[in-house]
Amino acid sequence: LYAKRLLSFVSEINPDIVVITSCETEEEAKGFFALANRARHVLVNYCDVPQQFAKYLKNPNVITYGDDLPADYYFELHDSGLNGQSGDIVDLDRNHFPATVKLIGEHNLRPVVMAFAVARLFQIDDDRIRDGIENIRPVHGRMSPAKGMHGAIILDDSASTSATSLKYGMQALYSISAPDRIVVTDDVRKLAKL
Repeated sequence: LYAKRLLSFVSEINPDIVVITSCETEEEAKGFFALANRARHVLVNYCDVPQQFAKYLKNPNVITYGDDLPADYYFELHDSGLNGQSGDIVDLDRNHFPATVKLIGEHNLRPVVMAFAVARLFQIDDDRIRDGIENIRPVHGRMSPAKGMHGAIILDDSASTSATSLKYGMQALYSISAPDRIVVTDDVRKLAKL
């Protein structure tokens, strides 16, 4: 439904930047890329946009971001734990920008890398970018850590909006050393899609 609405008014706007974080269906891809083809710059999540949808992208000004090469921008992870992750954001010229991100899960680094790329497009200085990254905190319901009884750790990812976000949340949960893990989700059908 969203993609149909997007297609209905896409010819009326000419954005400076379009960011495509994920597509799960052909219809979504058509809608998002129709808008992206009218933009001055397009950022595409290399990890969560299936390659088969690339045929809809005709804009030559594409910047990719993701977990590693061949993405144009990516996060080179050095350390991770319950307090977050540290490493370098690597840019188009392969310059390294040290960053500590107070979020759990490698999938949560992608939006930070995307925001970094957008900041570079707008020529925002490094100190402001660094301050912005340092102030990022988990949002309630999105990989938000809490202490449980008897030293248990609870990761609240109850706001998972799709099978893709649930998959990445599960990967993050299993990357943390723990004797037991319990998953509570709002829709068991999402687990079946994993």
